[in-house]
Amino acid sequence: MKKILTLLSALCLFIIANAQQRNLSLPKSGMEKIEESKYKNFPYQEHIIPQKEHYLQNTKSVIWEWDTIITYDTTDLFIRYSRSYNSIGLILIEKAEKWLINNWDNYYRITNTYDANGNELTSLSETWLNNAWINSGKYTYTYDVNGNVLTSLNEYWQNNAWENSTRFTYTYNVNGNILTAIEEEYFNSTWNTGYRETYSYDINWNMINYLKEKWLSYYWYSTDRYTCTFDANGNRLTSISQYWNANSWINTYKSTFTFDNNGNNSLLLSEQWINNAWFIIGRDTNIFDANQNLITSLNGGWYGSTWVYNDRYTYTYDGNGNSITGKNERWENNNWFLSASGSFNVYSFKKLIYNIYTAARYEAHFVSFSSGIAENKENSQLKIFPNPASDKLIINLQHIKTQQNITVSIYNLQGKLLMQEAIIQAKTEINISSLAIGAYFIKVSNGNASYFSKFVKD
Repeated sequence: MKKILTLLSALCLFIIANAQQRNLSLPKSGMEKIEESKYKNFPYQEHIIPQKEHYLQNTKSVIWEWDTIITYDTTDLFIRYSRSYNSIGLILIEKAEKWLINNWDNYYRITNTYDANGNELTSLSETWLNNAWINSGKYTYTYDVNGNVLTSLNEYWQNNAWENSTRFTYTYNVNGNILTAIEEEYFNSTWNTGYRETYSYDINWNMINYLKEKWLSYYWYSTDRYTCTFDANGNRLTSISQYWNANSWINTYKSTFTFDNNGNNSLLLSEQWINNAWFIIGRDTNIFDANQNLITSLNGGWYGSTWVYNDRYTYTYDGNGNSITGKNERWENNNWFLSASGSFNVYSFKKLIYNIYTAARYEAHFVSFSSGIAENKENSQLKIFPNPASDKLIINLQHIKTQQNITVSIYNLQGKLLMQEAIIQAKTEINISSLAIGAYFIKVSNGNASYFSKFVKD
């Protein structure tokens, strides 16, 4: 029994560690699954896919990542996280240590490997036991030519051997958005279909529908779905979750988002479906500084006829927009007290890059990496069409002031340079027939600045 409990603890730790490493929220109930999702393609977060924020997916010349995070409980040191990276900012090893008896003691570590394109191939999780690192779990990934994950295999370590646990198979549209994810579970020495997730998008590739179905012997049975709406700027306005019961969809939770003039999510209102009507249950109020960094997030609940504080999260930043401190407090007896319950975040340049669990506060240190591109200006100055394109892509530079020494570069989603040529005309046609179907980044440089956009080859 003790061995089983140890294995279960290791598996839980592996899931938490991998979810933290990929900046994913752990599976939760109701709308939390979609509200806390960083990646709108994966609202359910039950499967873990490597997410690449490096290379040309970042529009800045420098990418910042944390290399050390020290967390505290309400009275003392708690957990220290540390990372090592390769030269382009891909995580090689992440290690966690717990503060025990005035010393940092090993807790867990994750080791990653990559292919030549920066795609994560394996992620090995180990736990520290009896003064040695013990295998805990492993993820293995395969990819298509566009760098999209095709399969994800999860294994756990038992009796000195790797045992299959779950695997996912994915499909995508030409823009690289996930269309389906099918989960299988391994038992009785065979793979058994578990459930299927299906995603659909609007014309701007915002995810507007998510459907989860369970496989029951010979057919798919609907279980849950989410429906979202967006404004013209791609900001999510509403999210509604429902479950399938007695041949109809039943509402569960609804979230309504409000944005300020800078596109920051200033208010989130949560409602629950009770007795065929929506009832307000909570809200999150966010405050931003002059640089659009989130500095305070207030969580409150609706009790009777008044709002009551629940939690408050506060952050401070360095000059590069990295959150170097975070604090988690709970409202009790008409005052704020440090709290180690719940979770809060680490940010860099207005992006959530990590989740902190069961801690009261943290201190973070950051390191920088080159993204491989020059600082780019707003895309409005770079006009490309048609998009999607089949064989020819037309580039219009008339909005760019300096049109001398122009170089056009095309990269795949992993940042690998595929094409590059010099152009001398304000309106130029580029032959892209040699490119495979998929999504690409294009950079136009004139020696003084770079302009950046994205297109789809169909």
